[in-house]
Amino acid sequence: AEAAANSSGRGRIGAKYDFFKSRLGDIGFIADDHDKESPDSLWQRARRSRVTSSGALRLLDPQTRKNALRDLVTGTLTPEDTPATISPGSLMTKSGDALEPIALDWYRKNIDSETFEPGMIYNKKIPGQATTPDAITGKGRKLVEVKSRWDRIDPLSKDLTPEQRQTLMKNYAQMQH
Repeated sequence: AEAAANSSGRGRIGAKYDFFKSRLGDIGFIADDHDKESPDSLWQRARRSRVTSSGALRLLDPQTRKNALRDLVTGTLTPEDTPATISPGSLMTKSGDALEPIALDWYRKNIDSETFEPGMIYNKKIPGQATTPDAITGKGRKLVEVKSRWDRIDPLSKDLTPEQRQTLMKNYAQMQH
């Protein structure tokens, strides 16, 4: 509770409330992140019929475009009350899921106590898109994306492997969406 409150007593709950209140005409809320573990969750069901950051990258990649388009159309045509199919996730995804709360707690304690997780949100003018930023900070003006990996990737290196380039492109897409 101490990390969630700032000197004015507003904390991350107040920051999240203010963020959505000040953007009622622009930003829509779909579901909280803690809801994403179940195939029946609104988070999972809403995600399959929207272009998300990772989906946008798959649509742009010539190697994954066909399957990404098929998945998006299938998801859009699936009744909303049908449970979603959840992939088990990679080692990196599992690592990120485990380390993200720790990193965000550190960030709130050391950088900005009003940092909050917005859940799945969308721009009301573009309802077919959705995004799930790890957190929002800076009075609603900055995104926080937590990345955990066992090696550091230098984006300026001339010796990047194809896998490292793909990781950097995915990270970039997440921040642009």
